[in-house]
Amino acid sequence: MNESSRIFGGRTLVVAFEGWNDAADSASNVAKFICEKISADVVATVDSEDYYDFQFTRPTVSFDKDGKREITWPSADFCVPGADALVEHPEYSNLNVLIGTEPSRRWQSFTAEVMEMIDDREIDAVVFLGAMLADVPHSRPISVSSTSQNERVRAELNAERSQYEGPVGILSVLGIALEKANIPSIALWASVPHYVHNTPSPKATLALLIEIENLLAAHGYEHYETSAFAKKGQQARHNLNYWQFGDYLGIGAGAHSKLSYHDKITRETRAKHPKAYMEQASQGNALERVWEISRDELGFEFMMNALRLIEGVPLGLFQQRTGLSLNTLDAAIKTAQNKGLLSLEHGRIQPTPLGQRFLNELLELFLN
Repeated sequence: MNESSRIFGGRTLVVAFEGWNDAADSASNVAKFICEKISADVVATVDSEDYYDFQFTRPTVSFDKDGKREITWPSADFCVPGADALVEHPEYSNLNVLIGTEPSRRWQSFTAEVMEMIDDREIDAVVFLGAMLADVPHSRPISVSSTSQNERVRAELNAERSQYEGPVGILSVLGIALEKANIPSIALWASVPHYVHNTPSPKATLALLIEIENLLAAHGYEHYETSAFAKKGQQARHNLNYWQFGDYLGIGAGAHSKLSYHDKITRETRAKHPKAYMEQASQGNALERVWEISRDELGFEFMMNALRLIEGVPLGLFQQRTGLSLNTLDAAIKTAQNKGLLSLEHGRIQPTPLGQRFLNELLELFLN
């Protein structure tokens, strides 16, 4: 493809709807996962009274954090990265998510309202996520097809033009509206075995996530850490230091520090509330808590950070940052290697692709 392409390098919107387009909740679970990763804030929402038949798509009741019952109405929310997430991951700034339930009525008005949201946020391109029931076995990898009505997208991303004729979901209606507005889009569809459609399909969700990752990579965004993408040379330097178990000094309300001395490694926290922080600082003690990382905890603390990096870290960095020999972790390392989760090659320790997908399981091996 053309290396100068920036179709999905600007403000990009990821769209998924629960309902007809969402076999086994595969597409909506991807959108929810992304929202969780970017600590999403809702900046716009549609009025559920206008577009939903509550006998068909019923509201749900649940308990809030205070133990009170509350009603959640079906809707569609436009989400952007939260402020705290942007501080740690400025590369999230162009990522937006539209997630909700497929409307029951007034689709043309619904489409017009969504297009207004897209215009207000100055979206450059849209990625639709969908999942359909198919005559495929669960024992085979989930296939994902990519289609686009935009000629440039098809040429640069090797997508196909949809030849489908027949009943459609809201994704197709929005896609045609985007094309009329000259906003490029691509639709990623996962094929879910028809006999497992009543339960969530982690395989289909993962397949769609991998396709989004490939789409970002094709536009110069390298997946360099578990939850972070960045263009070459534009990774967050503070975060790289953090994940490499380096030292840092936090200043301000809620700030954290990690400091190494000749005989110990400590962590520090400061009061989160600005007023409490200022009061403590004025008394000459801005620290709320200081504790030493024990020798038994150092292995896990190091790996919990270092193994988030896709390329891992040099083998010698463990002893350099902890003062311990890597041999102290031999048992956990060998178990991880035998499970196919960890690799020690070319002088580096790094998670395998399987280890990246099952990072929690990999890290658990170093807890003991």
